[in-house]
Amino acid sequence: MRRLLTLVAGLSLCLLLTSMAAVSQAGPAGAQGKGITEQKIQAMIKATERAIRNRDANGVGSILADDAIVTLKNMPGPDGPQTLNFTKKQYIQFLQASWELIKEHTYERRDVQIDIAGSGDIATVTDKVLETITTEDGAVIKSAIDEESILEMRDGRVEVISVEGVVRRFDVVGGQAAGYPWQPDPQT
Repeated sequence: MRRLLTLVAGLSLCLLLTSMAAVSQAGPAGAQGKGITEQKIQAMIKATERAIRNRDANGVGSILADDAIVTLKNMPGPDGPQTLNFTKKQYIQFLQASWELIKEHTYERRDVQIDIAGSGDIATVTDKVLETITTEDGAVIKSAIDEESILEMRDGRVEVISVEGVVRRFDVVGGQAAGYPWQPDPQT
């Protein structure tokens, strides 16, 4: 059961970063002195989705600042909803371990909102992610996550400094976690 929940948490966090990754990969000409732009954010979404399809945890993690914190709230745990916090290094390791447990993974991103501060040095990106995960043991996990990521220009490069996801729906059918009774707390 814990292994299944680790898988789900890792993949959920991966999706948090999907909306952020390519900004830092925009290249020196695109990032130097020009600040964060909506075009860079849209390009990063595509690049990160490619890294996720290829299960490239280091590629996904490359956009995180060294001091970034990744948080997933309202995540199911053995004793009820919990909050998970990861450093950049922990997150990459967690994602690699999670990807070893899945057979199939699909997701859909909706309602992307981009807010760039007047100076272009800070941006907030929010969205909703719907995902379905099929594990090697046949469990099918469907979740919905509200995401918010904060991006900042640092030394001419756009980096993700924080990511927060709030699990709004979590359903498990089949496999080791069949009938798992946890439901997200709508108040968190």
